[in-house]
Amino acid sequence: MSINPTDFLVEILGEPASSMRNPVNAGYQCPFTDTICTKRSHLINDPFPVCSIERWTKTEGQMTAKGPVCVCPNRLYEANIFKDVIKHCWPGRKPASYKVAYEVSLSSLGKIDCVLAQTDSANNIIQFVSVELQTVDITGSYFPAYNAFINSKRLDKRPVYNFNWRNVYKRYIMQLIFKGFSHHHWGTKIVAVMQDVLVDKLWEVGRFQETPIKDSNIVFLSYRMKKKSNGRYHLKLIRPIGTRHMDLMNGILYAKAPSKDLFIDKVLKRLG
Repeated sequence: MSINPTDFLVEILGEPASSMRNPVNAGYQCPFTDTICTKRSHLINDPFPVCSIERWTKTEGQMTAKGPVCVCPNRLYEANIFKDVIKHCWPGRKPASYKVAYEVSLSSLGKIDCVLAQTDSANNIIQFVSVELQTVDITGSYFPAYNAFINSKRLDKRPVYNFNWRNVYKRYIMQLIFKGFSHHHWGTKIVAVMQDVLVDKLWEVGRFQETPIKDSNIVFLSYRMKKKSNGRYHLKLIRPIGTRHMDLMNGILYAKAPSKDLFIDKVLKRLG
């Protein structure tokens, strides 16, 4: 059985994978950042310009396509993020103009993807909001599909990959707690830009409490990938979701505990 690799690759360099002929001829130019694609794989020397892949689930023994999932944070820049941040997340009076700083270090907590800053005539910052873009981690690999695609071949078998929603929960939510705490003391907000499927999974695990935006120091902007008549996907803002660092922390502390019996069974198996 031969399989079309575009059954798994949804977008390459922002184009529908079925329409993209050769990313080399496109110069690996990312349309969302207007730069050379920065996504990499240790399996090739060139960029790995896959923006989104198909989410397949098994239902009653049948594999069903559930829609695209972004696998590169830069894909999220297709949305009008800055306009949405100003409209929904800005603390206090909205600025008539603003500047953007990228890749700003936040001490041991890592970097902030970008910061929207309102400045006065002397270039002093009056107010600012931090923005981070997050996509889901992958287990397994969809590289075989990309390798077949660039070599104009079909696949002999399905690539094995899945989405590690819980790893994002464990890794990213803890970062947001600390970053949200800092922004609370600074009198501003940090905005987490994500695809709706990832936001829904995080809420499913953490059951976080929502807070009115004006009282929040963390805001999730949830975007959905909507297919247009020309076959391209467009990111549409579903809604802003306000919360606070303490609500994220409580969600982790009081999450449903796993089964003790199942844990004991696993211990017994390890004991031999």
